[in-house]
Amino acid sequence: MGDIPEKDQIASHFFSPKEYDIYSPLPEREKEDIFYKYLMRKEAFCKATVEDLYLPLADFDVSNDPCGPVILFIGKDDRYCSAHWLIYDLNVETGYKAVLAVEKRCKKIICFKFSISL
Repeated sequence: MGDIPEKDQIASHFFSPKEYDIYSPLPEREKEDIFYKYLMRKEAFCKATVEDLYLPLADFDVSNDPCGPVILFIGKDDRYCSAHWLIYDLNVETGYKAVLAVEKRCKKIICFKFSISL
């Protein structure tokens, strides 16, 4: 993941007020990690809710807690509350980020790792 010079402007537009309050005072070296965490987690959630790809990113919060599952916080619609969803950061190659959003009713997730040499 590379540095984005406009990340503060992007954050002010797409982060919820709570997220931006956490993000904005951070030292520059910490901002990049939190910036990508928030955006990747929000994107994963929006993709998981297929019918709600229009959901404004600033209208909901995701946690930046590095320990355990990342819980979603949305107060406007019970379908999207943390009681129904989990968001996980996946371990991938250095320099990449991957996030999985799933409904809690999902009982089993199988992840395969493969590599292709060309």
